[in-house]
Amino acid sequence: MEINTSYLSDHNTYRTNNPEYIVVHNTDNFSEGADARAHAYAQFHGNLSGTSVHFYTDDKGIAYQTAELQRGCWHVGVNYGGKLFGTVNNRNSIGVEMCVQKGYDFEKAFENTVELLKTLLRMTGISPEHVVQHYDVCLKNCPSQIRKKNAWKRLQQEIGVPDNAALGQGCLHHCPDRKRELGQAFIRCRTDLPGICKKNLKAVSRQKDTVFLYKCKCLRKIKNTGGKQ
Repeated sequence: MEINTSYLSDHNTYRTNNPEYIVVHNTDNFSEGADARAHAYAQFHGNLSGTSVHFYTDDKGIAYQTAELQRGCWHVGVNYGGKLFGTVNNRNSIGVEMCVQKGYDFEKAFENTVELLKTLLRMTGISPEHVVQHYDVCLKNCPSQIRKKNAWKRLQQEIGVPDNAALGQGCLHHCPDRKRELGQAFIRCRTDLPGICKKNLKAVSRQKDTVFLYKCKCLRKIKNTGGKQ
């Protein structure tokens, strides 16, 4: 999918971000013309009060990136009792906003959002299980239109979330393209099985003499050890 970057800015962002999750929203702005470009334009010019995301999608086929991924956006918001609040925050996530302007085509907007998510998963190496609803994080009814149509499960299936996946579980996975770009590899594994993680980490480290970061709860780190800890 085409990603337009002409509206990149630092407005309403933090200086740092370490993306481990992707949070999906929709705008609930049903005004005429309130599409992805309009929202990207507003964020670029500092016209959005107290909010920002990294990407906007709509039913027109072009996604707009409005903030660099290494900068945190203001999209998680206030906690109303979400299960993942604190685990997912503005400094470890990517915010994606589906625009729902007057007369929009839900199916096209939905599929464009799915395509953007697939692209981001390939780019970042984030696990599909780490794509979550805003609702999961803070219990806000968002993305309201996806939830209204009971389409969240379909979104998960289309991006490759296993049927038995637990909410927000799964680690950043090994991504060859990302490894070449950053000199790092992320290992996908179950967070409740550190022994498995350790085994996988050694196996990959023996193949490449480079830096491998282990992004599970124990936060082990290996540097050029050939598999030794």
